[in-house]
Amino acid sequence: MVRGDNGFFSHREPNNGKTEWRFSNIIEQYFGYHTQYKLSEDRFNDFKKIVEFCRQNNIELIVFISPSHATQWEALRVTDRWDSFEEWKRKMVAITPVWDFSGYNSVTSEPIQPIMSNYVDNLTG
Repeated sequence: MVRGDNGFFSHREPNNGKTEWRFSNIIEQYFGYHTQYKLSEDRFNDFKKIVEFCRQNNIELIVFISPSHATQWEALRVTDRWDSFEEWKRKMVAITPVWDFSGYNSVTSEPIQPIMSNYVDNLTG
């Protein structure tokens, strides 16, 4: 994925005619990422440290799972990683409350088309 000089993604214009290309490109990447994915106890321990730091310093931490497009959830299902995703969510909520906006609904299953109401790519609403 192309990032700007500052390491962040550049602002995406929703109506620049690249929406379908972005979806296709990111779907290909999902299949590579998901087939190699393994839960990491090290990452959970890092997350626990962040949560504990916030608690100790009276910092309100709001954790949420974004409402990514259904193509992301389908990639998890097709690559047989849905159970890993569910286990990841269970481990997250065992550490701290999590707002979960993931899954299939009328927003996340918007048909892919040149101009979309809710997404400029699979992740960005």
